[in-house]
Amino acid sequence: MNRRIPSFHFAYVTNFNDNTISVIDTRTRKVKATIKTGKGPFEIAVTPDGKHAVVINKTDNTAQVIQRSTNKIISTIPVGKSPSDVGTSQRYVYVTNSADNTVSVLCIKKRKVIQTLKVGKRPVGVTVTPQKIGQRMVGYVSNHDSNTISIFNAKCNKVIDTIPAGVGPDQIAFTQNSRLA
Repeated sequence: MNRRIPSFHFAYVTNFNDNTISVIDTRTRKVKATIKTGKGPFEIAVTPDGKHAVVINKTDNTAQVIQRSTNKIISTIPVGKSPSDVGTSQRYVYVTNSADNTVSVLCIKKRKVIQTLKVGKRPVGVTVTPQKIGQRMVGYVSNHDSNTISIFNAKCNKVIDTIPAGVGPDQIAFTQNSRLA
């Protein structure tokens, strides 16, 4: 039986200064596990299927895949320089790399970077729509130093547009139905 673990029963907290992740059981409000990571765990995301969590380590330029059923790291994947954020779609994980103006596209099944997208200067935030917009899943990357947002097709992983934003755009979030309020 393939039992899905609901993501909302556990909180994953990155502990940058001691290179660990605390796994908190939200029902009991206790730390269930402590996971040793690479250097400088910075951001973390749970995949939509709930099977994995992916942490980016800012100091050693890696992403680590955690098997949620065991809370064990199953893969360490080199990414670009100075990873800043991590986002997920149904198929891929996206890591913004602030120091080299790229987004690493990771395939969890293959446990490697399968593509690198060139985006604006100092990308910091990344998110993918929770639902299709038109016929495609769309991702957005905030480019802090170029004051732009890169928009990419999350199926074929190609940048499809760049739009202006305010000064120093940082994080991005969608409403649950992918529509404006």
